[in-house]
Amino acid sequence: MACGPRRRWLQPFVLASALLAGCVASRPDVLVSNYEPTEPAPADPATVALFVALAERPVADRYVNHGLWEFADEQTPFIHDLDRKGVLDRNGFRVGVLSGLPSESFLTLLSKRCCPDPRGIRLQPGSPTTVDVGPAWSELQCQVVHKGRPHPVALPQAQCRLQFLPHLDGDDKVRLVVTPQVRHGQQQLTPRPVQDPDGSRRWDVQVRHAEETYPWMNWSITLAAGDYLVIGGRLDQEASLGRRMFLHTETETPVQRVLIVRALRPDPPATAWKKDAVVPLAAQAQGLPGAARLRGSRPE
Repeated sequence: MACGPRRRWLQPFVLASALLAGCVASRPDVLVSNYEPTEPAPADPATVALFVALAERPVADRYVNHGLWEFADEQTPFIHDLDRKGVLDRNGFRVGVLSGLPSESFLTLLSKRCCPDPRGIRLQPGSPTTVDVGPAWSELQCQVVHKGRPHPVALPQAQCRLQFLPHLDGDDKVRLVVTPQVRHGQQQLTPRPVQDPDGSRRWDVQVRHAEETYPWMNWSITLAAGDYLVIGGRLDQEASLGRRMFLHTETETPVQRVLIVRALRPDPPATAWKKDAVVPLAAQAQGLPGAARLRGSRPE
């Protein structure tokens, strides 16, 4: 999948305004990326907005496997937990943080051709949300390394996912706890009693899947407003969960993916948004004053 030619981006937008929008619903996370501004609305200073982009590139793409990581900080986020970085390495995950103004190559990675389904998610601190990484496997076969020992995994109809649990950190930072998960198998319908606000009772059917969670493989990372969390898979760990999560091979043309996440705190006043207007992601990613531009080659 090749990215389009270089284009002129719109003037920079402040991503917080684009993501911290709309009325708070009863759900812990609310999709808010496809909205356009209308009347101003107060922002909830306790909420967190996640900008999530799953970029797609050909397998062994040079930028995704080399150029991107030349400027990503893979060490500092784990300086107080080097053992956890070792666990992620052995399980095929690659994690880093990019700070400053994005390079042209990074903006291209966020373009519509490379990132077909970007999302904005608003949620309360302490409330988790999950992001599916690629399509489901008819059967996922891999191994996970726990306490230095490999354990085989074979799961039918498996959807690889990452859970994000946000916490407020100081005045302007967000700490994310990221946990790998795999949802698998057939849907399970579970009846349960429900009491409506008027006091009446009824039966409701809850749809669930079996789910494997790997808390010993999770990690915690703190992001400032100008930081981008980058998560990918290691191609040299062939049987690992991380490689299977970001390199799907059950399609005619295999695709390698990388997940890009930005976490923001609201800056009142926010703006209410209505459906069907999308701010280009590359434009959202620009405009961080006082930061040095990251360098790197454009994806080919």
